[in-house]
Amino acid sequence: GQIGRRQESIPTQNKGIRLSKMKGGRAMEQNNTFMRVDDVARELDVSASYAYKIIRRLNAELEKKGIITIAGRVNRKYFMERLCYGTAGDQIF
Repeated sequence: GQIGRRQESIPTQNKGIRLSKMKGGRAMEQNNTFMRVDDVARELDVSASYAYKIIRRLNAELEKKGIITIAGRVNRKYFMERLCYGTAGDQIF
């Protein structure tokens, strides 16, 4: 059973992180620092496979800068800077 589970948001002291309390007492972390493939696909209106390709490319760029990355996720600020919303004067990384 996953049908009928109810989510409640539980605020935390960490900015950008919320815990969703699932029915049955389990909590899941929702972190706004990273975008997953579905977030990237939705933002750019592309397929999931193309979103994975973009995430791999961005993470490769970050790794060359010595930044640790997580497979299948990309830093939201870096994504915004590199793909559509950054300005020439912004230096995120």
